[in-house]
Amino acid sequence: LARLAEGRPGRARAMLGTDLLENRPLVLEELRILKENGFAVVFRVADRLGTIGGDPATSLNTALLLLRDALLVKMNMPGVLNTDLKEAISDLAEGLTPDALLAAADRMDSAVNELPRYYTPQARAHFLETLVVGMGRQFRQT
Repeated sequence: LARLAEGRPGRARAMLGTDLLENRPLVLEELRILKENGFAVVFRVADRLGTIGGDPATSLNTALLLLRDALLVKMNMPGVLNTDLKEAISDLAEGLTPDALLAAADRMDSAVNELPRYYTPQARAHFLETLVVGMGRQFRQT
């Protein structure tokens, strides 16, 4: 928690008041499912990312942190924030290239910033589906 909160006690306390810690494995599982199953699960993964944590912004921010951690694990670099999930993050990174992980993280970062523009349920659903299709494509990069 201290690492996730970047050593800030106030941020750590705020994190404890949310479902962030409990939602990380759920988001990680959706990323794993997308990696392993590709297009067949796009709508399921998009729907889950839209509901985990109560709103898509929470799950997309969580996915961004997890993808960045996967890139660090892949590159054997220090600084992984979600150390308690390192084994599952390593499993996600396995078989993916650093370029694919970087592209997926960059796309997720853009999505976090774009999400507020899609304020109707239909627009958000379409946005999330498009995001997941693109991420699936990035996971398939060689």
